[in-house]
Amino acid sequence: RKLELASGVVTDICDAPRGRGGSWSETGTILFSPTSTTGIHAVAASGGAARPVTTLDPALKETTHRGPWFLPNGDHFLYLAASHQEDSGKLADAIWIASLSDPKEKRRLFPARSHAAFANGHVLYVERDALFARPFDPARVRLGQRVVRVADGLSYEPLFFRAPFSVSANGLLAFQRGTGRQAELQKIELDGHVVEKIGRASAIFGAAISPRGDRAILTVPTATGSSAELVLADLKLGTRASFSEKGEVAAYPVWSPRGDRVTYCVFPGEQRHLLRVRQVEGGGVTTIVDEKMYLFPLGWSPDDREILFLSQRADGKADLRVIAADGSTPALTLAELPDVEARAAYCHDGRYIAYISSESGSRQVHLLERANPARRWQITDDNQPGGVVQRLGNHFAYVDAEGTMRLIRVEATPEGPRVVGRDPILARVPLRSIVSLDATPDGGTILLLREPEGVTGEPITIVQNWMPRGE
Repeated sequence: RKLELASGVVTDICDAPRGRGGSWSETGTILFSPTSTTGIHAVAASGGAARPVTTLDPALKETTHRGPWFLPNGDHFLYLAASHQEDSGKLADAIWIASLSDPKEKRRLFPARSHAAFANGHVLYVERDALFARPFDPARVRLGQRVVRVADGLSYEPLFFRAPFSVSANGLLAFQRGTGRQAELQKIELDGHVVEKIGRASAIFGAAISPRGDRAILTVPTATGSSAELVLADLKLGTRASFSEKGEVAAYPVWSPRGDRVTYCVFPGEQRHLLRVRQVEGGGVTTIVDEKMYLFPLGWSPDDREILFLSQRADGKADLRVIAADGSTPALTLAELPDVEARAAYCHDGRYIAYISSESGSRQVHLLERANPARRWQITDDNQPGGVVQRLGNHFAYVDAEGTMRLIRVEATPEGPRVVGRDPILARVPLRSIVSLDATPDGGTILLLREPEGVTGEPITIVQNWMPRGE
């Protein structure tokens, strides 16, 4: 999207469901990465179809291109090529220079795990939490030898290849210090009242609670911080044990209703995504989906027999699908979702599936009957609901256009589902602080992963004279 500062008008340009950085040239071209596992794309600032301008290189184990930055001539640009894999040998982790007019004209510049920027004859980049400047002549594609440390203590997140800094064409530098993303686990009531705080705030990216409410699968960074893994946490004892296999990049866990299995996504590289089911005790693993598209498990049917998941399409939209939990039958597509950020959930004992879709002309919450997916009902009439569908017990929650999370209670009738409640919930919890939300199948225990209360982000530092002396 683009925002006209004078009028406040917002215009859609193209789909970017999981955007990973962008750059706008003076000639009216925008470079961006539409998802976390694709190459750099280009689109006209006036809108239209986007086209890929870089391609991931499997030989280098690249899994992402992101953080594009236009150079002054409006044709050449910098970008980060990186790998989510722990065993990539770091061949992929580097800043490259490429050309819009000649896609074959590209060159590896230097190792990096965050984006780079250019101003005043210098390329700026981050190593660990330090910001550096190095002379660079883009016309000759020549790096100078003198490297100067500009700032320390940046809020660098290696798992997301992200460091908060930017620089304007006239050399005004902005960056943010900090310790990176922290989150704390809480058991809460529907109004957001905290029943119990679990442990201290730490680097946790997601949490799925077991059906009995005594354990959780956490998505956490690996020891190097460069990848994600799953750990099994005992919420009473405070202990943790590895759950995913060593060396695999894993995320998005969902417990089975009986609590004996967990499904999750694995990213083995070469743009492949695996949907796996692992026994909680014994560790037996089955891969039930292996595709070259983004996968996201959403839930298990209440009878424990099938798994609901979405898969990203080439056009940026997503398909809502189900597959037998043992992988014995092919996946079945149920509906189209507007993007991979949309979500869906079983409700009413699995009779219906709630999901966000634009099939009725605008982005609304719908229900489909699982036994007969052709039977569908639109159950909201908001001005573009703002959030995802999340199962809470036998009901589900979503965020409305005003930013209020509401619990939708549905009852079955011979004519179809009837909404019997739209109650606001989590009134005590700022939505922007929520990292993840999960509940036991009966809705009796709600596990909230949120940014620590009372913690505000570090201020943005603005620097004018960051140029090395004598240059």
